[in-house]
Amino acid sequence: MWLGIILPEFHFIAWIAGLVVVALSWRRVSIRRHLEIGFLVFTVLFPPATVVLLKSTLYDGVRHLTFILPPMCALAGLAVSAWLGSELPRWVKVGVLATIAVSAVDTVVEMRRLHPYQAIYFNHVAGGLRGAAPRFETDYWGCPTAKAWNG
Repeated sequence: MWLGIILPEFHFIAWIAGLVVVALSWRRVSIRRHLEIGFLVFTVLFPPATVVLLKSTLYDGVRHLTFILPPMCALAGLAVSAWLGSELPRWVKVGVLATIAVSAVDTVVEMRRLHPYQAIYFNHVAGGLRGAAPRFETDYWGCPTAKAWNG
């Protein structure tokens, strides 16, 4: 759940677009490509699944799982690339790409606003920092930005 509220929305948009492309063209993709992408998916899903199944205690959010972020970003990039290379109508491709771009710009603006406390970023699914502050621990160092939004 924590990854779902701290990752920028453009990751989810990219992954959904990638799943659509996979659903539409999975038979035309080589076995090697399936294995490569499957390995990336495994590197992303196995560590958190292990944490959940073993009921491990995690301190400070997902700090112990940050090593899965690079393969998550790689999957998002592969998904966008596959989306742009798909046979879908151009307007559909441009619409999703524009949505990803708007989300990325929104994230950059939010990171600038939070600077130097970018670690307390929460996406819009969580309601941003203002919506997440009453429900989640936003910053254990008690930064002034988090205190101002906490009320």
